[in-house]
Amino acid sequence: DDPLLSLQWHLTDPAGGIRAAAAWAVTAGVTDVVVAVIDTGLVPHPDLAADRVLPGYDFVSDLFMANDGDARDADPADPGDWVTAQETVTQPACFGYPPMNSSWHGTHVTGVIAAQGGNGQGVAGVAWGVRVLPVRALGKCGGADSDIADAMLWAAGLASGDPSVPDNPTPAQILNLSLGGGEQCAATVYQPVVDQLRAAGVLVIAAAGNDGGPVSAPANCEGVLAVAANNRAGDLSNFSSYGPEVALTAPGGESGQDYIYSLYNSGVTGPAGATYAGFTGTSAAAPQVAGAAALVKSFNPQLTGLQLAAILTTTTHPLAEGGRCLTDPALGGQCGWGILDAGAAVNAAAGVVQALSPAVAPPGSGDLILTVTGQHFLAGAQVLWAGSPLATSFVDAGVLTATVPAARLAAPGAAAVAVLNPGAGAASFTPAQFIIGTSFYLPAIQRGS
Repeated sequence: DDPLLSLQWHLTDPAGGIRAAAAWAVTAGVTDVVVAVIDTGLVPHPDLAADRVLPGYDFVSDLFMANDGDARDADPADPGDWVTAQETVTQPACFGYPPMNSSWHGTHVTGVIAAQGGNGQGVAGVAWGVRVLPVRALGKCGGADSDIADAMLWAAGLASGDPSVPDNPTPAQILNLSLGGGEQCAATVYQPVVDQLRAAGVLVIAAAGNDGGPVSAPANCEGVLAVAANNRAGDLSNFSSYGPEVALTAPGGESGQDYIYSLYNSGVTGPAGATYAGFTGTSAAAPQVAGAAALVKSFNPQLTGLQLAAILTTTTHPLAEGGRCLTDPALGGQCGWGILDAGAAVNAAAGVVQALSPAVAPPGSGDLILTVTGQHFLAGAQVLWAGSPLATSFVDAGVLTATVPAARLAAPGAAAVAVLNPGAGAASFTPAQFIIGTSFYLPAIQRGS
């Protein structure tokens, strides 16, 4: 019953949308899941439940860029990031910038993730049941890599490197970075930070960029889920960056059309009244992936960041058949796995395998009864052996049994074992391995359908 839901094509459009309704039929998120929005900060909005917003932090260290009278502090409120004509020629940080009004960028991004749904006003976010952690790292004319890096670590509950900053009592499991620069990751401070976050099981999601060229940092760092933008037709947006680092696309609109509507503020400089506005860009695409990741994590809280990434990428729906990504040879392998499908991702999460019994058998074994344990199995679920279904019996929501034919056990090696719930789509995420022989084998996650 949100009156602007009809404008939010990104949630429902069959060609270019994320199919959010199928996910909402399962969950709108839980408060145990925290998504950090590392951005320009946040202004209050009546369509963002106050009890879903955690106390954050302001990591902007430059006084001019901070624009709030001090440097780092415990107030992540967005004071505005307007730029005057004079500042474009007198402030080095603003050289090359045009004069502009305040963007309220962080508020818009936060609304894409968590604007309250079903409350009879405004818009709906992807995961309004989760909590958001506003972490301010951008101000007037951008932000410093060092501030962003410290913000990323603190948001996840890790030591930021600044002893003056208190510990974060509510660490995020998912980080959204709708920001970036043109550098290669190796030329920045980001890769060691991402490595720490990955080791801690945190999922880092970043916008690929809006330059129509190579993916920007930190999205081009190894271990970051880089998000390009697609338009309503399901094709790569005309402004979106692309490259081999892209994991998937999400709706970002097209230049001058197909806007992504979310929360906004009417203030030209400082904050004024709460309102709504449409943006285009990968900055609007990335938080949809963050929201979908939060829904998946809400449904299956045991998932790590790596597992979340695998589910999100292997449950996508296809980009437009006649679109650039599938017809332009220069874009081959540059657009990721496909378009975010929140519904398929949540359903696939239900069938994550936790243990196999037995998990090892000698080559040449006869037919074997395999017991698969996990969470949220549905009646009609199938056990997949290297992508092929086995004869499966449903015991309960945590146990399935399946018959492995002797022919599957003839030679040494390993087989990936997954569970496919009915209606889950062709999810190929395979977190459990069955060993045929005695050697340990764990293949990397590979692209599949």
